Amino acid sequence: MVEDLTDRQRDVLETALEIIRREGMQKLTFRRIAQQLDVTEPAIYRHFESKSELVETLYYFTHSKLKELTAPVLNPELSADEALRKLLKILLEHMEQVDAVYLTLLGNCVIQKNDHWRELMADALELLRSRFEEIIQAGIEAGTFRSDLNLQTSATAVMGLIQSRCIYYRLNPEGPRPSEALEEVFSLILKGLAEDPSTIQDYDAEVL
Repeated sequence: MVEDLTDRQRDVLETALEIIRREGMQKLTFRRIAQQLDVTEPAIYRHFESKSELVETLYYFTHSKLKELTAPVLNPELSADEALRKLLKILLEHMEQVDAVYLTLLGNCVIQKNDHWRELMADALELLRSRFEEIIQAGIEAGTFRSDLNLQTSATAVMGLIQSRCIYYRLNPEGPRPSEALEEVFSLILKGLAEDPSTIQDYDAEVL
């Protein structure tokens, strides 16, 4: 689907993401997008029939970016610690930009009981969980991470911490951005995974 997007559709999607990042999902309208692109509102409707279609396409667009961004962390030349930090950095920066898209999909899953969007969210979560599971498994095999860790539970816990940090920022926009809390988040997660937590540096900054 993403590979079939026209250049103008990509412009619309990038503009929509910027509006969401700066002003929130509630400010995302075709009129606002048209103003930003200096075109007429009907011109936007030629590319997307409804806001619902736009949001779903935004999901595919951002999900494709996420796959591309996170693929390099599985490089076997990286240690588990290095891969974990790299993945956290990518996700915190990425979610800072697009978490409203995922939260909107999640809301529709819960409120509207939309099975299609539930499948989209499940795909996104599975991608992230598999990335973390591979890194944690590599850490266990290298003796860096505890051997008693449950891969699925550990990966899910890490994902929950990242999402909590992003939600906290949405509720407290004057506070530190998720990407600015990278070292604190990394330290906290590493303490839970490491074979020897006493070697992990402490941070005083508030994480959650």
